[in-house]
Amino acid sequence: MSDNKRKKLHSPIRNLLYKIGRNRFFYAGVAAVATASFVVGIYINKNAGKRQYLPSSTKNSTTVVETLRDFEVYFIDVGQGDATLIKFPDGKNMLVDGGRNDKETEEKLDEYLTENGKKLTIDYCVATHSDADHVGSLDYVYKNYKVLNSFRPYIRANTDKFSGGFNVGLKLKDDPADAYTDYLTAVYNENSYWEFFDDESDFTNTALCGDDECEYSVEFLLPYAKKHEDYKDERKFADANDFSAVIKITCFGESVLLTGDIDNEKESEIVEAYKSDILKLSCGTLKVAHHGSETSTSAAFIDVVKPDMAIISCGVDNKYGHPSSGVIERLAGDNVIVYRTDLQGTVKLSVSSAGKIQVLPRIVSYSYIDIIKSNKRK
Repeated sequence: MSDNKRKKLHSPIRNLLYKIGRNRFFYAGVAAVATASFVVGIYINKNAGKRQYLPSSTKNSTTVVETLRDFEVYFIDVGQGDATLIKFPDGKNMLVDGGRNDKETEEKLDEYLTENGKKLTIDYCVATHSDADHVGSLDYVYKNYKVLNSFRPYIRANTDKFSGGFNVGLKLKDDPADAYTDYLTAVYNENSYWEFFDDESDFTNTALCGDDECEYSVEFLLPYAKKHEDYKDERKFADANDFSAVIKITCFGESVLLTGDIDNEKESEIVEAYKSDILKLSCGTLKVAHHGSETSTSAAFIDVVKPDMAIISCGVDNKYGHPSSGVIERLAGDNVIVYRTDLQGTVKLSVSSAGKIQVLPRIVSYSYIDIIKSNKRK
């Protein structure tokens, strides 16, 4: 075979090899991008819902609505535990705590997390701290409802099952930790944005309805430490209750203060922290701390908060003796109307856009009710 024929025969092959060789960097680049995309895709899928910090669109947002709903707060009767559902005028919903881990609590949550036969979307879910009577059924909520955004305490579960920065913070000192681990597992797996709550978690949303406008605010007053600096000192946190969030929610001129399980020491700390802006702690409705335990709701704290009404969430004939007679007497001494879930069941507070307040059920069961100034409540 002549050299010319050999050259012609091999030219297409050589040309192909040449082109491949010349473009090897291009193909290598394509392969690298494809591989990286695959790996990143796996990473994103693997870590879906584990992204720290809520997107800005979920906080300080403006929503146009056809009708301004009433501001409604349900202090749900979950027995010896805590669960509070807040419905905002723009249609968003917030669940603070989820009671104990039992079938009865799950059924009670279903009752209030369903509206007109449809499951509510939980726009914000807050675990005030890691106690089982507060987070026990939150894993059920995450598995059965759409939860968009989560606020959680700076506490890690006593397990190595989580990766990255998800399970950071101080160790959980209370045992057993199963309920809290189940809650974190649900947040980790169910595609919810999350962040540790602190003083930077506050937000104000706006609802627009024609010419009407409504702003409501959610403020995390405790833990008040900037970027968790105080959390680094474990001596300040003897148990899970010390991590409790104190949340103030304000809408249509009415404020609700949720105090988790803080004790007298934490009450003093928060009063000291806001002494230059003490009105920040005042409210119309106080969710009494720690189910009415004697170790909370001091006379000094009541004097600063100045509530018109107090809600105590506790179980019927519970073994802890909650609520304490001392707490009841201190509240009565300040002319505060007291509701108890062990006596009245679920308590509903509703406030209209005109500022009209209604509380259900109506109560007349306390001897001191007649001397209390009911003012705008009825």
